[in-house]
Amino acid sequence: MPNGNKSAEDWLIKLQDALTDLKVTTTSVESKLDQLKEGFESIQNSISTLNTQSNSQETRIALLEATCKTIPSTINEDIALMKAQLSTYQKFLWLVTASIVGIIARLIFPEIM
Repeated sequence: MPNGNKSAEDWLIKLQDALTDLKVTTTSVESKLDQLKEGFESIQNSISTLNTQSNSQETRIALLEATCKTIPSTINEDIALMKAQLSTYQKFLWLVTASIVGIIARLIFPEIM
């Protein structure tokens, strides 16, 4: 039976080596799974941040849209009327200024007229 013991010891050694290899492989797999878990957590945090930022942008857009709705649709017509009035005021101002300059010139130089 010495031969049987030797064979059993060889199998036992091979089995222990296989178990050691399995433990090393399992440890490696666990390490990689931990790395994947950390990566997914990082991705989830990034997605959460992105959602928060997009919600903030959507809020800003909604506020801008609401503000734009308060601007009258006839704003272009109003601006054109204001420009026309401004042009009229400028013409009137030129007339008044020319009259004042004429009056002052007449007071300073009465012999001209």
